[in-house]
Amino acid sequence: MMQNENKNEEAQLLRLLRNAEESAKELEKLDEKLANVVDESGKLGNLEKNLAENQTAVESIDAQVRELNTQMELFNSKQQRKRRLEDQLRKLELLERVKCLEERLKETEWHGSAISELKTELTVVKQNLESPQYVSSKEQLKKEVVKKCVTTKATKDLATYIRVMDESVVKFHTEKMEEVNEILGALWEHVYHGSDIETIRIKYALHTLLF
Repeated sequence: MMQNENKNEEAQLLRLLRNAEESAKELEKLDEKLANVVDESGKLGNLEKNLAENQTAVESIDAQVRELNTQMELFNSKQQRKRRLEDQLRKLELLERVKCLEERLKETEWHGSAISELKTELTVVKQNLESPQYVSSKEQLKKEVVKKCVTTKATKDLATYIRVMDESVVKFHTEKMEEVNEILGALWEHVYHGSDIETIRIKYALHTLLF
């Protein structure tokens, strides 16, 4: 009877030992699984951290892109404004040039009419110089000097008298030409208001007036 009980106890003890060994093995497996879970959890944490960092980087890049787009729009707006200002400036310059050309054209037309009037006046003056009044005055002066020379019978002084006559004729003609030039100058000031030509005069050579 006692032997049977001992055998039963031994069998039960062996069973308990086997169960304990199996439990120990199961516990080791659970420890391994737990270690794996912890390791995977760490990896997951790293992944979550990396994901958060990547998300932050993406948001930063998005902000930079938005800022860049804003700057590009501002730049394009400034460029468009610059082009508009340049176009307006060119338009003003062209308008000023057209105005200047129109004024020059009007001035040229006015000068043309003024010069035409002056040419007419010059023709009249030249005709007056060639009129019998001036020619007869010159001939009359010559006759008077010759008459004086003949009357005084100063033949040896004839050359002197002739020289005096020539000088008188030159003086007379010079005075008349000065009068004519004064008239021309007054006419020029009346019809021409430019600054490039102050006055006009008729030139004459003294040697053409001598006998």
